[in-house]
Amino acid sequence: MLNLLVIRLCPFCIKSSLDEKGQICHSAKEIRCEKIKSEYELAFQEYLRLLAYDKKVFDYIGDLNSNEQN
Repeated sequence: MLNLLVIRLCPFCIKSSLDEKGQICHSAKEIRCEKIKSEYELAFQEYLRLLAYDKKVFDYIGDLNSNEQN
């Protein structure tokens, strides 16, 4: 499940894994993919930890958005 979500959020550009022949360098791609997956996993864990602590912890974001629209 996490892999499907991370694919949608991934900031990684496949062009940065191309070698001098324009072929995908799979070892470079795998390193970047693992790093990004690890970073997102930590971020989601922290998000869930904060929600467990206080279910309203992110309510201010909605308040900020509604204030910007007015």
